[in-house]
Amino acid sequence: MVQGELVRSLEALTRAATNTANDINRLNNDVLTPENTALIRDSVRTLYKTLTHIESVSRDVSTLTGDIDTQHNLRMLIQSLSRMLSD
Repeated sequence: MVQGELVRSLEALTRAATNTANDINRLNNDVLTPENTALIRDSVRTLYKTLTHIESVSRDVSTLTGDIDTQHNLRMLIQSLSRMLSD
């Protein structure tokens, strides 16, 4: 009796695993088309370049912000830009 239940459970798990693998393959084929892969690659390149520029700007700003007045002015500029974007 217990062995029969175990076999049925194992068969159900095998069917579920097979269905899941088929769904993953279908999703992979539908989503990861050559066009989408190229778009993702381009997006990653753009993100990398953007982060590189941000890092460079951050270094430049950090050398300027040693001055208290510059820190205050930058903070005010950022707050003003933030208010403009949120409106």
